[in-house]
Amino acid sequence: MSEYTFKDEEGNIHTIELVKVPYLPNPSSAGHGNPVNDDIEYEYLSAEFVRGIKNPYILKVSGDSMNPHLFDKDILILDYLKDKTPRKNGTIVSCILNAERLVKYFLLTDEGIVLRSANQRYDDIVIQEFDDLFIEGEVKNLTRDIANTKSFWMR
Repeated sequence: MSEYTFKDEEGNIHTIELVKVPYLPNPSSAGHGNPVNDDIEYEYLSAEFVRGIKNPYILKVSGDSMNPHLFDKDILILDYLKDKTPRKNGTIVSCILNAERLVKYFLLTDEGIVLRSANQRYDDIVIQEFDDLFIEGEVKNLTRDIANTKSFWMR
C-alpha cells in the first residue's frame, strides 16, 4: 500500500491510500469476443475505490453488446472469483469462452448457462457441452472518465 498526495482546485491538500491492482490490458469484449492473452500490468487505485473487493483486477471494455449499462472503453473493476462461481444469477461477469474474453450477464436457466448481452441486437450465448467456459470475475465498479477520477485511478 502506498499514498498519493495532491492539491485540489481550491488548493486543499488531500492524501489517499493506493492499492496495486492487476490490469489486463487486452480489452474484454462486450461484443463477439477478444482473443485472450496473458499480459498483466499493474495500476494503482484508491483503496476506497476497491474497498470490499477481495481480489480486485481491472479490465477495459471493447464493443457495444452491454450498452446501455457498459460502454466501449469503460474501465471495470472486478472481483476475481477463485471458485469460478458467480454469487447470484444475473451478475455481470468477465469470462473466457473458447479462448475469447467476454463481458456478459451470467444466467442459470432451464437451458443451462446463458451469457446475455444488455444490447438486444446480440443473441444469447447458450453454453454447449463442448464449450470451454471459465468465469473470471464479477463486475463490482467502473469508471468512464479516467482524467476526472484522479482520486480513484493513479497510473
